[in-house]
Amino acid sequence: MILHKASSPSGKLAFIDSGAPPNTESYKTIIAVHGVMFTYEVFQKCVDLAPEKGIRFVTVSRRGYPGSPALDSSSDDPAKKFELLGSDLLHFLDSFVEEHNIPTENGVVLLAWSFGAAHVMGAISQRCPSYIKSIVLYDPPLPVFGAALPEHSKTASAMQDPSPDNLRAHAQWLSAYFAHPHFACSAGASASERHRKLEWIAPSPSRQPSFPSEPDSKGLLSLDNFLQDASLLAATDVLQKNFHSLVQKAADGVVEVVCVGGTMSVADCVAGMWLVQDWVEERGLNSAVRIVWLTGANHFVHWDDPSTALEAFI
Repeated sequence: MILHKASSPSGKLAFIDSGAPPNTESYKTIIAVHGVMFTYEVFQKCVDLAPEKGIRFVTVSRRGYPGSPALDSSSDDPAKKFELLGSDLLHFLDSFVEEHNIPTENGVVLLAWSFGAAHVMGAISQRCPSYIKSIVLYDPPLPVFGAALPEHSKTASAMQDPSPDNLRAHAQWLSAYFAHPHFACSAGASASERHRKLEWIAPSPSRQPSFPSEPDSKGLLSLDNFLQDASLLAATDVLQKNFHSLVQKAADGVVEVVCVGGTMSVADCVAGMWLVQDWVEERGLNSAVRIVWLTGANHFVHWDDPSTALEAFI
């Protein structure tokens, strides 16, 4: 791993960069924003594989995570925190593209995994840089769109007990594969009916989890920022507004928006993908957002199958 830092209003955000792929001056660049608990190192396999795919892959550490400044706790207003975090990310992107002479003819793909989607949508609601070709919301869970998790969601119960041991166990559970037997025939039903047909608790025994042992043993977890991250989800009106703003930008041709999800991911994320799909269909905006389902993939396809992940992101 090669650690770098780039300037932002908060100081310096850490990032890992695969570097430019060999033998070409025109390549595609993916800049990834991680989710909750898992650090930017969760994308290391994509970083390692990217050069041979003709891709430059960058994974950035959000505030409060290893190598980057702590999240400012002086304000309890989630809306102000989103504004600050959005400014941080935009400044990082501008600095990185300029300082590293990133070719912009192919554009930059801004990849937002899981809870990272909330941060990316918050940033783009402020400004969408012209060099951003597409925004990929990768396996986004319901709460990043301002929607509540059902009471029977295991993630909802985990948020009620944020002890380190419970969070480590929950992180490992997130990496499992889940069989959703009614997945293919769920269209047309109400959201609550479809949610009831998802598997919210028990992993499928047919597939080994991405992390059979605790991911913390690989140095991929950072739990110190969990409560501050979770507190941002209270700003449901801001989250909804940012999502609607992003779809409108896509409809206006400002940026391409793609949602990528796994058919065997945790129910929180399958339901999140459905929310996007339903919302754009109800408003006749189907062409604004491209929905990509990865058959048999879980929440960590970037770890289990980085080649498939990179192809989907591009």
